[in-house]
Amino acid sequence: MKSILTSGFAVSVLLLGSLACGTGAGAQGNSVQREAISPISVSSKAAVPMSKNKIVLNKQTARFVAAGKVPGLGVHTGMTKSQVQKIYGKQTDSFYYFGGEFFIFERLPNTAFCFEGAGGKFSSVLIESDDLSTKTFASVKKTLGKPDTEGLDEMGEFAYQMLYTYNDNTMYFQSYKGRTMVSTLLIIFR
Repeated sequence: MKSILTSGFAVSVLLLGSLACGTGAGAQGNSVQREAISPISVSSKAAVPMSKNKIVLNKQTARFVAAGKVPGLGVHTGMTKSQVQKIYGKQTDSFYYFGGEFFIFERLPNTAFCFEGAGGKFSSVLIESDDLSTKTFASVKKTLGKPDTEGLDEMGEFAYQMLYTYNDNTMYFQSYKGRTMVSTLLIIFR
């Protein structure tokens, strides 16, 4: 299957504004307190778990995202493009989305990374459903609990979306086709 990240997807979403690379306003709030989560280390020196190049959604996800880490992908905020390239190989493509340039790497073709600021630090990730361990909205809710926001996309790009916010870092689960299957996950780190 051809990745939606390289098949015209980026062109159609340029109208959505400048949110992904930390330059716009996203969902507000801190939903970490809404469920009990067993303690794990989320210090900047803590290892980010890797899981065969799929983002891991479990009861620990809130703590990792709150700390600026993408569980399952082995990346965290502050990493440079060259550090991500060491993990996922050379850059194969790039496109503009939500006001920022996103890069795709050879060993993770269904995921794109945005780097911004001085030194180009990792700030956002766009993940196609092929790289998600959880693929339905129902399973996301079962795992992460009630979302901060859910419903029709007011911008009209997606048929349905759910948002979770952890320490101002927002996870946008989105669908092009309805309320059942997740098409993409966008995580914006502030």
